[in-house]
Amino acid sequence: MNGGNIQIRMTKNSTSMKFSIEDAEKEISAMSSRVSRVVARSYLEGYPHEKKDYSLLTRAYIRSKRDRFFVAHVEFQREETQ
Repeated sequence: MNGGNIQIRMTKNSTSMKFSIEDAEKEISAMSSRVSRVVARSYLEGYPHEKKDYSLLTRAYIRSKRDRFFVAHVEFQREETQ
């Protein structure tokens, strides 16, 4: 998580990572019966970003992390109102 928090700080975002999981679909689905769908995407696909001209070193670093960091999108079923 420390590496993830360093990456977040580099974006000048005040968010911090408090936990991590190994299998997003399995672990998040087990947290609630209201979870209807979990989609995990690589970090670069999960967050939209402006097209930037990254240096060769930065592109190599990003490629090395692409398969290690993921973003999970979670959808929930609506609660039934009575």
